[in-house]
Amino acid sequence: MACTERMAVTSGVISGTTDLSMICPPARGADEAGGQFSVFTGPAFPDDASTKVTCTVR
Repeated sequence: MACTERMAVTSGVISGTTDLSMICPPARGADEAGGQFSVFTGPAFPDDASTKVTCTVR
């Protein structure tokens, strides 16, 4: 399930090359291992094009 923006660890607007940094989140409960994340992308406005996003875990 996607989180809401207020629950996001980080967010940003991609323009050219953009670096976003975050620390992997801790477990939320006994049944969730923690350290997992998802990346959601999409245009900001209906007439905008989607942008290719490449992620590198360091």
